[in-house]
Amino acid sequence: MAVQTALDAGAKVSATAHGWGLDFLREKFPQVNAPMILGSSVAGEVIAVGRNVHDFKVGDRIAANVRGGETYAEEVLVPIHLAAHIPDDVTYASAVSVA
Repeated sequence: MAVQTALDAGAKVSATAHGWGLDFLREKFPQVNAPMILGSSVAGEVIAVGRNVHDFKVGDRIAANVRGGETYAEEVLVPIHLAAHIPDDVTYASAVSVA
């Protein structure tokens, strides 16, 4: 239900993750509230779109770098300004490596 509420609130898509990036930590986190889901890079398929989303649709393949986005999960909520379409000839693994 929280995902649907977030989608209804605006310009986000929900994606089923097919690949994750292992990114180097470039910053220190002064405060981490455990437990937390790690991850920032993800590639996957759009499974739902927010009401203000016009450039993405269910079934689109996307890659994104969601800073602090908790992407090491089966489903990820992605702000559309951080998402990019993956061309048909690019694999999820390749797309996430440049996200």
